Amino acid sequence: LILAEIVPAFTGFSEKLVPEARPALDCPIVFPYAPNAVLVGFISSFVGGLVGLFVLGQLHWVLILPGVVPHFFCGATAGVFGNATGGKRGAICGAFAHGLLITFLPVALLPVLGQIGLTNTTFSDT
Repeated sequence: LILAEIVPAFTGFSEKLVPEARPALDCPIVFPYAPNAVLVGFISSFVGGLVGLFVLGQLHWVLILPGVVPHFFCGATAGVFGNATGGKRGAICGAFAHGLLITFLPVALLPVLGQIGLTNTTFSDT
């Protein structure tokens, strides 16, 4: 419903600035296909983020706090795709893996970002 309202709202604006532009829609476009998998994916991704946070603490590394927004949007999307390919187990495992990825990938990227002048900068999205 929201997407059906957003696309026409930007059509006039985009036609004047960028003629022949096509709308690109993000993760929530798949949410209506498996609403239960959205919730399972979000929770599993967030749990993966918490597990990753605990592991980072045990290793005495930089702590990456789990952000609710990326865990919801991308984790829920991982849940929908995981559900489509592997059922309930796929939704849980895929989203949990996503939660671990958005916890450990920023830690690996911190030294690189520091070298290019973006010290202590990270990202929160896969």
